[in-house]
Amino acid sequence: MSDNLCADAELTSLSKVYDRGDDATHGEHRHRALDVAECNDSVTWKGPAGDRSGALTVRLKLHKSTDPRPEFEANGEAVETNSGPKTVKTPIEGLGERAYFGTVDTGNVSVLIVMALDGGAEFSTSVVADGAHSSEELKPLMIRDMRALMARLKA
Repeated sequence: MSDNLCADAELTSLSKVYDRGDDATHGEHRHRALDVAECNDSVTWKGPAGDRSGALTVRLKLHKSTDPRPEFEANGEAVETNSGPKTVKTPIEGLGERAYFGTVDTGNVSVLIVMALDGGAEFSTSVVADGAHSSEELKPLMIRDMRALMARLKA
C-alpha cells in the first residue's frame, strides 16, 4: 500500500503532454478488509491548443478479504446505460492480470480511464481531457505510467 500515492505516481509519460499542479491531495483509508489510497491533482495541458486545465485521479484499492476479480470484470465489461454518458471500454493485454482502457464522453469533455487488476490490488488512473490531446495519443502514455506505478508499488 502506498503511503503517498501522489508521490508514487510519477506519471513520467503523461508529463510529456501536461504539467501537474501544485495542489495534489492524497487520501487513504486502511481497514482489515480493504485499503484505499487516492491522489487527486489538477493538470495543465501542453501543446498547440494552449493552456487548458484538467484533472487527474490515481486510485489504489488493496482487497485483503475478498476476491475483486468478479466485480472488476463486471465493471470492465459494463456497457453504458441509456441515462448516462457514452462509455467505451476495451481490454488491455499484458497489464496485470486484467486491464481495461475506457473513455467516457460527456459531450464537453472526455474522461480517459486505465483500470488494472493484479492479485488483490486494483489500480486506476483517470484524466479529464478537454480535446487538447486525443485518446489515441494519451492511451499508450497512461498504460506506460500504470505499468511503472504497478512495478514501483510491488517493489
